[in-house]
Amino acid sequence: MVKYILKRLLLLIPTFFLLTLMVYTILSLSPANPAFMRLGTTATQEQIDEINHELGLDRPLLVRYGTYMWNLITKGDMGVSWVMQTSVYKEFMERLPNTLLLTALALLLTTVVGIVAGVFAAVNQNSIGDRTTMILAMLLISLPNFFLSLICQIVFCLQLRWLPVTGAGSLKHFILPSIMLAASRIAGQVRLTRSSMLDVIGQDYVRTAYAKGCSKRRVVFYHALRNGLMPVITNIGNNVGNIVAGAVTVETIFAIPGVGSMLVNAVRSNDIPQVMSPIIFISLLVCVVNLVVDLLYAVIDPRVKLQYR
Repeated sequence: MVKYILKRLLLLIPTFFLLTLMVYTILSLSPANPAFMRLGTTATQEQIDEINHELGLDRPLLVRYGTYMWNLITKGDMGVSWVMQTSVYKEFMERLPNTLLLTALALLLTTVVGIVAGVFAAVNQNSIGDRTTMILAMLLISLPNFFLSLICQIVFCLQLRWLPVTGAGSLKHFILPSIMLAASRIAGQVRLTRSSMLDVIGQDYVRTAYAKGCSKRRVVFYHALRNGLMPVITNIGNNVGNIVAGAVTVETIFAIPGVGSMLVNAVRSNDIPQVMSPIIFISLLVCVVNLVVDLLYAVIDPRVKLQYR
């Protein structure tokens, strides 16, 4: 198992650096100039050159990238905002807890509700409950996230006044945003779980368990569920990436001061250092989660470990 973990880590590190290099290269092509942001369009060429030298923008791309990553890894330095001229790291760390809480709640809802509803639909195939679950899943997938968020915001926050409209002052502020963020992902998880469980339930060893007199509960939860969850667990990594990306929209709609809204504000103002920090966070989070998912998959399916011996 240790050998398998080391091999996965060796794949994770270059993947992360390639992702960040690609993002850094694309952002470096932006026409945004920090001198104009600080001094306005009246800045002289000498002032522009001075600020570019101060920020290291007159150096080669790979040198700038290497310096940025070195400062980030060794000092936690994400640079200085071109617009606000404040520490990017400080603002990032102030917003990070809100995003982590929002995405964690959404992932928990996606995983638990999606698996439970998917297993229920598979076990009760072609029943009213199964068809109702699939219809609801199709509706959640079809409705755009921002549209569903706005409708629920009007109904539950403005009309019924059950929940706060915007902000992040308490856990209550995250109830509706996390549900909206998880909605379409729950639908996808339900469909995947149902399909996977139906494949497993039709296998010979499941029919043999029934023939030996095992109860339906024991067959489903002891024999079928473990194998049926393998594709579902693999999909958790994709869900994390989708949830973090969707958090950008949800944080904007519900005015949550998180990393997603920080990214939106930075893009609007062409503040490249502030754009870079959320993207690095998202890249690292997705890489780490996929590593954890691979390890879980290896624990569940011993055949995976045998491939890396």
